Amino acid sequence: IALSAGHAIAAESQKGLDESEEEISITHPASVAAGEPFLLRFETLCVFDTGLTVEWLGKKINLGLENNGLPDNAGTMLQAILAVPLNTKEKAIPLRITAGTELIYTAEIKVTQRDYPVQELTVLPKYVNPDPETAKRAQSEAKRNRAILTQISPVQSCDTPLRRPVTGIITSEYGVKRAFNGEPRSRRTGAALRGA
Repeated sequence: IALSAGHAIAAESQKGLDESEEEISITHPASVAAGEPFLLRFETLCVFDTGLTVEWLGKKINLGLENNGLPDNAGTMLQAILAVPLNTKEKAIPLRITAGTELIYTAEIKVTQRDYPVQELTVLPKYVNPDPETAKRAQSEAKRNRAILTQISPVQSCDTPLRRPVTGIITSEYGVKRAFNGEPRSRRTGAALRGA
């Protein structure tokens, strides 16, 4: 998607670089399935003099020039990995990008639904409705995990393309919805892989 001073030039395109304009390219998918990540990339042949702020799901993500993926004086390439929530009911989610105080891009990412597996399990009752002490500990751990996962690092700490952390098989799929003794539970927001 090529941009000139503050507005989209070709909003229908998935990517582009219009040399007659500001030589800026922003790429992202037009639609993303619930629960899936996507890559947002900003690229220009010019040396950009300010970082970007991406607004997504009510949060502001700062893409500073320290994350520039190109050598000095070769241009600017910034990227972010965003995701659509697994349990969202939204049909579309707004995306905004600002450079300093200037709004340079807006879009709506369409949300599609996909089928995730359902797993029926029969277990001892204590694993379905834990005792108060275990339930309290689980709530405390969940709260701590949410606090960790909602943090946004100002410096990119991963490289793309992403790689599997281990080579073992998947033992529990991402997005699977489990029912214990017929009682449905929330979907898994992670995947389990065998270490070897």
